Amino acid sequence: MYEELKEFGFQVSENSVAKYMRELGLDARLKKKFRVITTNPDHSSPIADRLLKVDDHQTLPPGPGQVLAGDVTYIKLGNSFLYLAVVIDLYTSSVVGWSMHKTLHAQLVLDALAAAMAKVGPDAQVILHSDRGFQYASEAY
Repeated sequence: MYEELKEFGFQVSENSVAKYMRELGLDARLKKKFRVITTNPDHSSPIADRLLKVDDHQTLPPGPGQVLAGDVTYIKLGNSFLYLAVVIDLYTSSVVGWSMHKTLHAQLVLDALAAAMAKVGPDAQVILHSDRGFQYASEAY
């Protein structure tokens, strides 16, 4: 409102505009930006032990397709979101699997993992590191 009044040539301070708006029962506070949360580690589902630890000072994995990392993010499209799950090979730093869905559920990470395993080999022995969010702790996963 303050910026609009300035554009029209009114000489007012931001505090005065806020005061008058309060007197009129209008909310002058800025709304916090909506933030999508893709990880909630506070769940009651069982989680796997950490096999890959940052404090181990490990060097590169021994070879491609042996240590993978998965994560979920989102892409804003107008007023909605698409969720993206990605699996990366930590040896090659390449994306080996991904999946997109309109909703944030376990199938999202299952599809990304299936794509990754099809690429590295369905019988490959891999360590998959994730943020331990609810999708990765689901019974299906």
